[in-house]
Amino acid sequence: MYLELKNKFYEIVTRSNTAYIRYGKIPSLDAQLPFGRFISFVFPSVKDAKAFQAQTVSEKTGKGYITYKEKETHDMKWMRQNEQPKQTVKGAVNSKKSNKTKKSKPKKNKTKKPKPKKNKTKKQKTKKNKTKKSKN
Repeated sequence: MYLELKNKFYEIVTRSNTAYIRYGKIPSLDAQLPFGRFISFVFPSVKDAKAFQAQTVSEKTGKGYITYKEKETHDMKWMRQNEQPKQTVKGAVNSKKSNKTKKSKPKKNKTKKPKPKKNKTKKQKTKKNKTKKSKN
């Protein structure tokens, strides 16, 4: 299903238990394939993949996207055959984010203390002067 909103496009197609998504800005006329991002979601069943497609289409139409084509576009066919999508495995339809939650560590309030300047000894000063003179 191909959707558009102003200068953006979004296309989602399901094949068996995999949902393929292509989205991005609508390119100028001289642009060549591939354009936009291309990702895929692998589900445990075909039913889950179809439910995911229905859910994302309803979200997009709720945001104002307009459906232009119900069938897969030529560009999506080309992308599926010639490009490697970024794959994501999903266990359930409503798990957009992983179930694992990261435990945030408490932030330590680090204040930088200025380092005291070290006074150069006479030996260090003379070494610097010697190297300057030898370079000239």
